[in-house]
Amino acid sequence: MFFGLELNTKLSVVDKGDTTFLKNKEVVIDADLDYQKLTEKLIIEPSSLNIMNSLFNFEGTIDIPNDFDLDLNLKGKKSDFSLLIALSPDDIIPLLNSFENRGDVFFEAAVNGPAANGQTPKIVADFGCENGFFKNPTTNKTLEKLNFAGHFQSEQNGGLESMKVSLTDFTAKPETGVFNIDLSIENFNSPDIDLKLNTLFELDYLAKFLNVEQLQELQGRVEMEMNFHDVIDLSNPEKSIEKLNESYYTKLDVNNLSFIIPGYDEKFENINLKMHMDGHRAIMDQFTIKVGHSDLYMDGTIS
Repeated sequence: MFFGLELNTKLSVVDKGDTTFLKNKEVVIDADLDYQKLTEKLIIEPSSLNIMNSLFNFEGTIDIPNDFDLDLNLKGKKSDFSLLIALSPDDIIPLLNSFENRGDVFFEAAVNGPAANGQTPKIVADFGCENGFFKNPTTNKTLEKLNFAGHFQSEQNGGLESMKVSLTDFTAKPETGVFNIDLSIENFNSPDIDLKLNTLFELDYLAKFLNVEQLQELQGRVEMEMNFHDVIDLSNPEKSIEKLNESYYTKLDVNNLSFIIPGYDEKFENINLKMHMDGHRAIMDQFTIKVGHSDLYMDGTIS
């Protein structure tokens, strides 16, 4: 039996009583369906799924008598970031939409397994971008050559503990500086985070790109190198600080930082910081700051 389906609704995905980042997403489905009465399978012919005005193509089967056993495939490809913005948490969507953007962006996902009687299917998704570009239309500051590959996976009936996400080869070219990151997170209940970060920014550029208004006349350069691997106990996050190990390394250099805080009489300037942290030990090689007619110099260690 062939029939069509047009559906306009809102989607929220809940895991064990907690709402995930897919919350109140506007969804429009336009599908061609074939219900096979003998096997009680629902065949979804190539159809369209619109999430927050971003179009995806999907197809697959639903085995109704076998606990709604799903075998679905979802694909999307666009020349801007609307696909990924549509799947982002609601609180950051306005910020992302404030930038002009373009890039070769793709998203592909497969959903397999029973979805009835309290069960959740396995989800595997790959996404990425080549030649991404962001521009702040107010200040005309740009971020170019944005490239990354992403992967998400959750196991059948695995819950938050089985979820994994990774970003690899994440690189971007700001007007001045560099930005490279590799990130993986496993087990969203007690996240196992592995992060490698290398950044160099001129703060004047960064402030204008992000429309920072809390600080005025922001100048200086920040360079950071970080290697971090640890398990975060979300119920007791302070324990993670107590148990920093040798897999944690950070080097931070701040050079000639200066700024004005609106409403405060004195200017903060000549701020320089050279600091590195290795496992349990933080070493401050140099910290200097000038506020008005006062100067401060510090060095030391924390362990």
